[in-house]
Amino acid sequence: MVSLNSTVCWEPVKPEVLPNCNNLQDVTIGNQQESLPSEVELAYLGGLIDGEGSFWFCVTFHKKSDKYRRLIANFSLNNTEKLLTDKAYDICKRAGINLRYRNHSAKLTKKQVWIVETNKLANTRKLIKLVLPYLIGKRERAQLMLDFIEHRIKRVKETPICTRIPYDPYEIELAEKVRSLNGRRSSEAIRGALEKTR
Repeated sequence: MVSLNSTVCWEPVKPEVLPNCNNLQDVTIGNQQESLPSEVELAYLGGLIDGEGSFWFCVTFHKKSDKYRRLIANFSLNNTEKLLTDKAYDICKRAGINLRYRNHSAKLTKKQVWIVETNKLANTRKLIKLVLPYLIGKRERAQLMLDFIEHRIKRVKETPICTRIPYDPYEIELAEKVRSLNGRRSSEAIRGALEKTR
């Protein structure tokens, strides 16, 4: 057994081999550090969401039955500059958030608009928790949506499987507040749309 620079080796090691081993270790550590978004990247994502992102609710219904309606919590980020949405998507992906990434042509300008979005509660909750400390303009909307998601998930866990769970007054109130903050004229639209589910 030979000791080289306080490193214990079971076989004699040639001096030129040690730098290669150290380099491999550095690369491994570097990859681990790069696998998660940095604080600077999270701040960038928060700023991008403040300017180009949106937290919003909509009511959907099943094609075969107008009585089965769902209140959907949505997040979307739109931009005509693909480099920006590429970066936003990459940050979320490395944070373990699975978002949808697509594009379409704007009706008026015909420019390509790139969209990063999700309507899954788990993904939206992860995203909000990740960027909430960095949000300013969209912070209140994000917090209201997070409260909705946390409340909804808790109720789902406490309810027997295969049981439809009507939206309670608190959930509807949170959705209406987000709608109002987004500048929609009637905050009662969500409440009215869900009346048929009761």
